[in-house]
Amino acid sequence: MSAADEESALLGLAPVAPDRTVAYGSGPDRVIDLYGPWAGAARGPLVVLLHGGFWRAAYDRRHLSPLAAELAGHGLPVALAEYRRAAGGAARMVEDVSAAVSAAVDAAGDDAADEAGSAARAVLLGHSAGGHLALLAAARPGVPVARVVAVSPVADLARAHELGLSGGAVAELVGGGPGLAA
Repeated sequence: MSAADEESALLGLAPVAPDRTVAYGSGPDRVIDLYGPWAGAARGPLVVLLHGGFWRAAYDRRHLSPLAAELAGHGLPVALAEYRRAAGGAARMVEDVSAAVSAAVDAAGDDAADEAGSAARAVLLGHSAGGHLALLAAARPGVPVARVVAVSPVADLARAHELGLSGGAVAELVGGGPGLAA
C-alpha cells in the first residue's frame, strides 16, 4: 500500500460524533471528545487517543473518531484529544496533551481507577505524531498515565528530518534551528 493509499484509507472514513465534548482550556483546539460508557458502565481502562498528522493544523481528531467509537463499542471509555499544533511548538503540544489526559481522568472519575481501586490513570494511545506526543507526555511527572501505546510514532526526529518527512514537518515543529539545516 502506498503512502497516498494509506492516507486516503485513514482519512476516508466518515467521522463519528462524540457523546459529548469537554474543554480542558481556552480555544477550539483544547477539547476532548468523549465516547462510550462512563459513570460505572465501563468494562475497561480509560483510553485517551491522540491523532497524528505531523503536528499540523490540517489534521485533527476527526480522523480517529471511527476508532474512538469502535473502542467505545467494546466497553472502553474513550477520550479523543485535540491539541494546539506546531505553530506553538512541541512544548505547548505536550502541555496540552498532559492537560487533556488529566481532564479525561477527571471526567472518568472512578471509572478510570484500576482493578485495585488505585488512583485514576489512563492508557495513552497515539498514532504517528500523536504517538510522539504520547511518549513525551507520559514521561512528564504527574501525568496520570498507566500505559502508552505509540502506533507508528515519529520518535526519531533527526531521522524524520533527514528523510524530509511531510515536507519539513520536523523543522516546523522544532523551529528549524541550525542543527536542522537542509
